[in-house]
Amino acid sequence: MRHLQPHLPHEQQTALRTVQINLANLLTGFRFVAAPGLLWLAWQGHGIAFMILLAIAFLTDLLDGLAARLTGQVSQFALLWTVGRM
Repeated sequence: MRHLQPHLPHEQQTALRTVQINLANLLTGFRFVAAPGLLWLAWQGHGIAFMILLAIAFLTDLLDGLAARLTGQVSQFALLWTVGRM
């Protein structure tokens, strides 16, 4: 069986290899970590906790772009996740 890998343009492959650690990327990473927690909270019926964590995730979505622009830390990695907003 042939291993299937998604084809990414060279710029995106390079961006994934050189991920910068900064506030904006940490906020984005928080959402990746929070996603399974949101699923678990929803599955277990913890509505209030789910809404609180979801609100925090939405807030970090707003803040990561703001932090990147204010500090001039817009990275190629960040551009991978903001394609739909451009």
